[in-house]
Order: sequence, then structure tokens, then C-alpha cells
Amino acid sequence: MWKSAIACALSILLVNLLNLPTAVAKPSRSKEERQLEKLKAGIIKLGTGPDARIKVKLRDKTEISGYIGEAGDESFVVVDAETGNSTTVSYPQVAQAKGNNLTSKQKLAITLIAVGAIAILMLIAAPKN
Repeated sequence: MWKSAIACALSILLVNLLNLPTAVAKPSRSKEERQLEKLKAGIIKLGTGPDARIKVKLRDKTEISGYIGEAGDESFVVVDAETGNSTTVSYPQVAQAKGNNLTSKQKLAITLIAVGAIAILMLIAAPKN
């Protein structure tokens, strides 16, 4: 009795295993494509305007620094803060990019830490009676 029930269950299990759909793996993107996507996301995160400071090193070893004037899907514009000259840079040209953009929360935290440090120094340096 049990042998036939177990045999029936095993045969059903085998039939189900044979009919499982095969998984097709998507080809992974190349390392360069992943870096370009990461660069685009970083540029968009920095934003645009004089507060979005950036320093870019291109593949031909030239360096551009300034702020991001505008950012698109294929390229972005770096405006030199001193001269006002703008340079359009396509994403594949970039070898390295370093941005600096503090959020208002970070600026507030830095300010509060500085004020607290000054207050502590004033309390330590105050004459004791």
C-alpha cells in the first residue's frame, strides 16, 4: 500500500521537475556601461548651479574644474567659476570626476559643531572665581 503511494508521489514529483521552465540569464552589462550609469547618477545627484562644484579629469589627461551648468543624457556642461567659460563634456570622455555639494543638513550640522566647539573653548578659557 505505502509502496504504491510513495511511487506515485515520486513519479508526480519527477514529472513536475522535468517540466520546470529554464531560467534565461540576462547578459550582464559591461564594466564601462556600469561606470557610465554611476557617473550619470552622480552628476544628477550633484545638481546644477554654482553650488554643484566638480573637478573632472578626462581620458586625454586634461582637467576641468568649475560647477555644473546643465546635465543631460549624453553630456554635461562644466562652467569655470573664474572665467565663465563653459565646456561640454560627454560622459564617455570622463576618466575621473570629483564633486562637492553639501546639503543644507550637512551645512547645519557643521555650523552647530563649530558653535558648540567655540562655546566649550570659551567655558574652558573663562576665568574661575
